[in-house]
Amino acid sequence: MDWSGLFPELLNAILGNLKERTDHLRFRCVCRSWRYTAKSHRMPPSLPWLYLPQDPTNSIDLRFYSLSEDRVYKIPLPQVRNSYISGSASGFLFIIGLPENPKLFLINPFTGRRAHLPYAAVHYFSCESVWDYSGSVFVGSYRYGRGVVYCQLRKNRWSRIKALSQRNIKDIIYKRGSFCILDHKTSEVILLDGETQDITIIIQPPYFHYWYIDLAMSPDNDDIQLLVEVPDQKGNEDYVLCNLNSHPKKSGWSKINNSGNFAIFDDQWRHIFVFETSRHSRLRKKTIIYPSLSDQHTKINTCHIYAYNFENLSSDLKGQCSCLSHPFWILPRF
Repeated sequence: MDWSGLFPELLNAILGNLKERTDHLRFRCVCRSWRYTAKSHRMPPSLPWLYLPQDPTNSIDLRFYSLSEDRVYKIPLPQVRNSYISGSASGFLFIIGLPENPKLFLINPFTGRRAHLPYAAVHYFSCESVWDYSGSVFVGSYRYGRGVVYCQLRKNRWSRIKALSQRNIKDIIYKRGSFCILDHKTSEVILLDGETQDITIIIQPPYFHYWYIDLAMSPDNDDIQLLVEVPDQKGNEDYVLCNLNSHPKKSGWSKINNSGNFAIFDDQWRHIFVFETSRHSRLRKKTIIYPSLSDQHTKINTCHIYAYNFENLSSDLKGQCSCLSHPFWILPRF
């Protein structure tokens, strides 16, 4: 059968039923006519993949677990050997060389694109550091989240942000020209201009009672949101999403009324991703998807991926794989 001869109506019908980005990419690879048809359809955002840490001194393969395909992918990257990987942002991994191999750089493991950073600042960072990257500026926290440094890549040097030297940083997210920095102690969000690195505004936490606060990214609408854990009437955990309003005269957080229609990818370690379940057929609303390591006291641990529904307080096992230490989600940028 000549697949390139299918009517455009049939091709559009097939595309309308493809909910995952990887399926759209495979569709485009069939032939030229399928690729042409796919250009008129917006690809859905990728669901996160789980990065599975291995021994940094031995392996040149990075391993990623795709929840939607229940499959582990291996990507060979010899340049990450003898290095630690400190989280992900904007599709990049932050590579920190071991003491005998000092280096710092960012790499997109799916395209190979790299951005080099001055290696003299290796001692600034640890695998617990939080950071993000605008394309020309890298902003990250010191070890254990205390203080903030930045690097303008074209100048190739590190500078401290003195106004944030006493801050305890929990998360950093870049979006729409600003770095949003979440203070762990005060729950304030500091907006940092992406070009000048000046503080433009400090946004206070929500006014209502809460237990925990985290910054969250929504790949579906490209927004920055606040994920707020609040107690319900029975004392159980419930979650509220708030949108960021960064206008100087109206800055603050506003509740999202339909916040029950979401699924959360959380690894309790790095960025949190929030997806609208109406746009993803494999996701259930009011669900948190998270990895959990088995405590086997062995070199290689079993990682279980659970989906916890905080509406009916039930938990389902969605998949499992093996890794050396705490895994974290990365949003693929193909």
